[in-house]
Amino acid sequence: MNLTFARVNSSQCQIRYDTVRGMFYKLQSCPSFGEAFADDGGGFTQAMDTFSVRTQTANDSAKFFRAVSAGAP
Repeated sequence: MNLTFARVNSSQCQIRYDTVRGMFYKLQSCPSFGEAFADDGGGFTQAMDTFSVRTQTANDSAKFFRAVSAGAP
């Protein structure tokens, strides 16, 4: 699964990741490498397309992201 990041403007960034229609996905983040990941913005949502896009507030603190998939929520 590919995750890409793009700056939308000075205060927002966009996170995009590949999905399979019908599967469930959630985005998780952690503040630094080696720490536990936590849900970022809610639980699982069902994919209706071949990708998912989330716009987030860009701030000065770094985060590590991952997308988690499941066959059911």
